[in-house]
Amino acid sequence: GVEYAKNEIFHLTSSLHAGMEGSYLDRESKAMHAGLMDNLLMEIGDITQIATYNFPKGVIDVPLVQLGPGTVDKKKPVITCIGHNVMPAAEVISYLEDMDLMDDVEVCGICCTAHDMARRNKNVKIVGNLSKQLKFIGTGISDVVMLDEQCVREDIIDVARNYGTVVIATNDKVCLGLDDRTGDSVEAIVEDLATGKAEGVLILDAVTAGHVAVQTAQRLSETRKKRDTGLLSSKEIKEWAGKCTSCEACLRTCPVDIHISDFMKDAKEGNFASFVDAKELCVGCMRCDYACETGIPITHVMDSAARNYTENYVGNVRMGRGPITDVEIRNVGRPLVFGEIPGIVVFAGCSNVPNSEREIAVMAEEFLKRNFIVVTTGCAAMSLGSYKDEEGKTLYDKYPGEFDAGGLTNLGSCVSNAHALGAAIKVAHIFAKRPLRGNFEEVADYIHNRVGVVAVVWGTYSQKAHAICTGLARWGIPVLYGPSGMGYTRLLVGRKDKPETFKGFDARSGDEVILDMCPDELITIAENMEEAIVKIARNVMRPNDGAKGRVIKISHYMDIHKKYFGTVPDDLHLYIRNEKDIPITMKDEVMAILEKTDWVEKAIPDPTMVERLVRK
Repeated sequence: GVEYAKNEIFHLTSSLHAGMEGSYLDRESKAMHAGLMDNLLMEIGDITQIATYNFPKGVIDVPLVQLGPGTVDKKKPVITCIGHNVMPAAEVISYLEDMDLMDDVEVCGICCTAHDMARRNKNVKIVGNLSKQLKFIGTGISDVVMLDEQCVREDIIDVARNYGTVVIATNDKVCLGLDDRTGDSVEAIVEDLATGKAEGVLILDAVTAGHVAVQTAQRLSETRKKRDTGLLSSKEIKEWAGKCTSCEACLRTCPVDIHISDFMKDAKEGNFASFVDAKELCVGCMRCDYACETGIPITHVMDSAARNYTENYVGNVRMGRGPITDVEIRNVGRPLVFGEIPGIVVFAGCSNVPNSEREIAVMAEEFLKRNFIVVTTGCAAMSLGSYKDEEGKTLYDKYPGEFDAGGLTNLGSCVSNAHALGAAIKVAHIFAKRPLRGNFEEVADYIHNRVGVVAVVWGTYSQKAHAICTGLARWGIPVLYGPSGMGYTRLLVGRKDKPETFKGFDARSGDEVILDMCPDELITIAENMEEAIVKIARNVMRPNDGAKGRVIKISHYMDIHKKYFGTVPDDLHLYIRNEKDIPITMKDEVMAILEKTDWVEKAIPDPTMVERLVRK
């Protein structure tokens, strides 16, 4: 599998050269194939680390893991691991276990490495998603920051330097200009880091890096404890705020238009409430810091003003469980295909947008309450566990972890996204007996026409997230980006004004027919949370829905549209095939709407877009 994917990606890359592919359709096909290869490699990668590190293997009842900076015990030496490749962090844990030091050293993680560390040892603390990198380092809690690869801030050494935190890079893709000390002894490296002769090192041997990280943290922790915190005092916040000239350079560069200068005026007078309120808007990009003409460390001022959240917030997240089992698929396959379980909603990606924690939680709970299956991975899973309701509970506290109606399942890190796709593929294989080997076309056709699954990437940031989405679209799974997805300048949406573009076949008769216009989008964008919820409800509908399933989905679609937009959807007539599809409690209302359109009843075919699947 690895060799095949490597050759395919190498060949696809050659098509990017000038003077190569000239067709937009073939270019999209190549992009989707690259995404498919990424999905394949993610599955191989996760299966490999599951086998190597004994991660949970499709376990339903996995424990909750503590999340948030407030879970980290500052009295211990603290090692913070950041990235997506768990191997160096796993060596830290192995060394601590071997030396019986797991209770004496605090190991925490940010981004997907954190998920996999927790799968390796449940005592690991998860700080949060990728946007928490500089915020957490700015607290001065970390003694050592260990980096592997992907989603690592390029300026992380500059920030760590300010708080006496040393950096250990462990991957040749993220060298950061550090000296390669791979061949040196552990003792020599630790001595240089602990005495300040080196602010960071590159160690390409994971075992050595793990030993160095632990021993260095033990040496540095005593000095760090004397500082108490890296955050600013109230007096220092006022002093920095007093230097603000209201030039608005920060506002012009802020991706979410936070009016920082107004907050600085309040902070100058000792009122920090504005900064506290803004904590959920800030994505931690630090553009404002670099734009400030007077050198104010704006992000650090904001985090210090909201110190109770920055240092002490506590949430939780369900440990990544790994693949969905065949037994679970057998239980949900039939109700999923016929629509009695309304659908699967997958929350993936970076969630690196304003209010992401609240919005992802609101979206997820909207569908959990409606008996959808909700699946999470990566940073989105962390954001979900960072939001609490009025009772102080996260969604992981409130909903079970099984892959079933009303269940909230965390698969794990970004590479675990492959298991969400794998679940859809298993439905086709186990429930419909579709053969898998060399049969992509049939399986993708089955998923697109029969399995109501939608992926939501609320805040794309990395190429990895985009590749995951493109791969899912290859299998016929609609992908919904948040507002930041506009930056990709790429939409794959249906033309509901041109029904002929939804042509397919009735597998029973062989006739060419116009299939239901659902899903009507393959890659799309929502401008806000409300629009996203409505689009999810619409795009879980499938041409193969049974009458009972379509009634359930229409009921949810209408109810959600009224709840968030205050109106009945104007495209309702496109999704009602006959009167059996109309919810009984809404029949009079719906029939009145249908009478105002050119709606006529239509036959329900056995839908396929693959002509050879016609049963002649």
